[in-house]
Amino acid sequence: MNKYHYEASMGFIDILRPNIEKLRERKDIPGLIRALESPDEEIRDGAAAALLDCMPDALSPLVSVAVGGGEKRRAAANAVLASIGEPAVLPLIGYLEGDDPEVSGFAAVALASVGEPAVSSLVSLFGTIDEEKSERVVETLAAIGPAAIPGLKGGLFSLPYRSRRFVALTLDRLNAGAADETEDAARRIALGQWKELDSVRNAAVLLLIDLLDEEYYVPRVNAVRALGHLGDERAVPHLKDALSDTNPNVRAAAAEALGHFGDEELLPVLLSACEDEDRFVRESAAKALDRIGWHPSDDDERVMYFIATRQWKKAAEIGEAAVLPLIGMLRDTDNGVVKGLTDALRSLERYSVGPLEEALNDPDIRVRNAAGEILVSLGQTDLVYRPLIPKSDGGLPEEKRGP
Repeated sequence: MNKYHYEASMGFIDILRPNIEKLRERKDIPGLIRALESPDEEIRDGAAAALLDCMPDALSPLVSVAVGGGEKRRAAANAVLASIGEPAVLPLIGYLEGDDPEVSGFAAVALASVGEPAVSSLVSLFGTIDEEKSERVVETLAAIGPAAIPGLKGGLFSLPYRSRRFVALTLDRLNAGAADETEDAARRIALGQWKELDSVRNAAVLLLIDLLDEEYYVPRVNAVRALGHLGDERAVPHLKDALSDTNPNVRAAAAEALGHFGDEELLPVLLSACEDEDRFVRESAAKALDRIGWHPSDDDERVMYFIATRQWKKAAEIGEAAVLPLIGMLRDTDNGVVKGLTDALRSLERYSVGPLEEALNDPDIRVRNAAGEILVSLGQTDLVYRPLIPKSDGGLPEEKRGP
């Protein structure tokens, strides 16, 4: 090639070569983004630096490329976003939470490129997105690597219980060892490893007690059961409080857990639980009393125990003392229990009619309805419907009254 042709070809290449300085001056962001794909490293570096100078205007176009451009352009955009750092996180999070799995996946890769500045925002997503997207967040945090570990460990204690499992799984994927017994216990609890808490008992008890304040009832149930298994006296006051939980599953678990302590001082609260409106709570309380070695001391306690264990015939055999406790349990929603109560009260007809009539005024509609049905089945229809019959003045028909 002669000198003329060489210089001509070089001039042609120079014409095609992006002028980064002019693009920067014009803030030609699309042009700079295209320049990121140049085979010339100097041009790519210049375009990246120019895009950083064009911030914040360049942020949205870069994010759009990172989640939807070609492979090379996405990689180049991710490199620039990594230099931008924290400002790039929230826009990318928005795409990560979207419904398009491909776009969400590209956003995850971009966030992994951003690295540590994205960790706290990613951790905070747990509990706010579905399980599939949570798994993607796990993968993203794992891709960030050791820089994600401190933020994840903080999430073990600050996030809702249902989110902590993803945090613990991510720490496992990063082979991040527990710093102390408390963190070890927190990770086992997050993973539902309830039977593996004995070796970290001291820390586990306190964390399990904290778990009793969770809004979702399942963690409360699991925490109560684990506390019963550990048998630490520090848990007793909290387990007694759990007998008043709004959820019957928690109350039943608390009654069962208290039975593991074998303390006769717990008898009053367990006896009270035998009168719970939920049959599973009553049964659990009765089993706990059996474990402690309790025996009824009078007819009232015998009736209560027989009702709790659904021994209807034995309850009825006690006689009149069984009537009011049986009527009180008519508020149960279990059809099998109500049938057993009904049969027992029918067999005690000579004692139960009067109390059943009074139960027609009970504040609980379940008791009123059940009492009415039992009375009707006993032929006491007039007791049920008499209040509905209008009374005439003087008690005589109008046509038979005197002048």
